[in-house]
Amino acid sequence: QLKHEAQPVDLIISHYWDGAMLGWRFLQKNALDFPHIWIPHSLAAIKKKNMPAETWPALRINERYAHEQNLLKQVTTVASTSPLITQSLLEDYHYTSSIVDIPPCVDERRFYPNEINNRHAVWAFLAGHSRLSPDEIRSRRIITEISRTDQTKRKDVLLKAFAAIHKKHKDTLLITTLTDGVPLSADLKTLARKVGVEEAVIFLGTVSDWLPAIYNISYLYCTPSVMEGFGMSAQEAAACGCPVIASDLVPFAESYLLGGDSRAGEGRIRIGEGGIVTPADDINGFAEGMEILL
Repeated sequence: QLKHEAQPVDLIISHYWDGAMLGWRFLQKNALDFPHIWIPHSLAAIKKKNMPAETWPALRINERYAHEQNLLKQVTTVASTSPLITQSLLEDYHYTSSIVDIPPCVDERRFYPNEINNRHAVWAFLAGHSRLSPDEIRSRRIITEISRTDQTKRKDVLLKAFAAIHKKHKDTLLITTLTDGVPLSADLKTLARKVGVEEAVIFLGTVSDWLPAIYNISYLYCTPSVMEGFGMSAQEAAACGCPVIASDLVPFAESYLLGGDSRAGEGRIRIGEGGIVTPADDINGFAEGMEILL
């Protein structure tokens, strides 16, 4: 395509390891020598630490780690999106050549605190995906989680923690996303039914256009994810003024939301200026965080 357009190339910026592979092979094939900046977003070594050993073959962890080691010998600079990635580059890959720290940001023209009135279309949108009327949804305290349907997002932990607090706070409503046709989606719907919150959960599909409104009507945002290079959805929610509960494996929450003066809660949870951080997979910790904010 570049050859067809006759456009000169001066720089490659690649994302994720597969994008970096394409960039490197493009340079090799065309015998070009200009800067290649790689933004990995996550690393195999981090996944290996956060995921149980039985999941490594399916995730092709060792293969990916070998690719990343090779790539680090080829790229000009690595742009790290979080302190966690910088630490992994130094300790797990022994890469010290050129690291630039560039945390992701959000578009504050789109994600900002905004009053959502009763006539906003988001109420009808949510009602269309549930058995509740717009008025019933407006009367609830909404807990939100937005992510792809993947085991690393720990939506099962979210559902179990929500079930624990919904028994006490009947006015709560959980909004989360699922991808139709993915086996895990069916499992999570079954789990919602099993823990008794089927009527109090709205499962959505693609919600990109609705995100600012959903964050702004949310009472709190909760992400139990164990695999984040930064934590973009948590950052978007926070930019809308929504308090966040996150696992201790979400770098945005650890590095920024806790602030400089966090205090301990019950168990091992930490309460900070902009959110609460709890150990990964600690269902009681997430439930306690929800209880505090509710």
